[in-house]
Amino acid sequence: MEYSEIVRRQKEYFAGNATKTLEHRLETLRLLEGLLKKNEAHFLEALEADLGKSADEAFMTEIGIVYEEIRFMKRHLKKWMKAKSVKTAMTHLASKAWTIHEPYGAVLVISPWNYPYQLALTPLIGAIASGNTVVLKPSELAPKTSDMLFQVLSKFREEIIAVVLGDALQTTKLLQEPFDYCFFYGFESCW
Repeated sequence: MEYSEIVRRQKEYFAGNATKTLEHRLETLRLLEGLLKKNEAHFLEALEADLGKSADEAFMTEIGIVYEEIRFMKRHLKKWMKAKSVKTAMTHLASKAWTIHEPYGAVLVISPWNYPYQLALTPLIGAIASGNTVVLKPSELAPKTSDMLFQVLSKFREEIIAVVLGDALQTTKLLQEPFDYCFFYGFESCW
């Protein structure tokens, strides 16, 4: 599928407001957690193949951190979504004001090679918990982990989470799409 079609479908899905509900966000996080746990052994193998990480190191530096991120988000999400009362100006006596956090929309997450599991999934978790849709572009320099991310996250509807594999050329093409927010973490340059 063309990148523009994926982004269009994600923006359309987002515009329907389904991602803004607490139920949708929690269900997406629960499904993600279940899929990751079900495929944990495959991710451990991929991280060893890509980076030579032992199972203990991979769990401590990548997998365990992701589980904790999901747990933390699920525990605090309802509180974070509540409107917060804020002080109003003297010129607006007898009025009330509040702050409501709103999601961006369609988010692009570009992850680096050095922590290919953790640095792909932690921003994805934050984006989903915030009510966004996500296109994930994992690093081609960690091919086994990227392939596993593709296989596992393909269980989601592309309107919610889509994974795009490829090299820097694909990243450059993705950056031409009208994402509402881009998250890039790492030392490689794609611009």
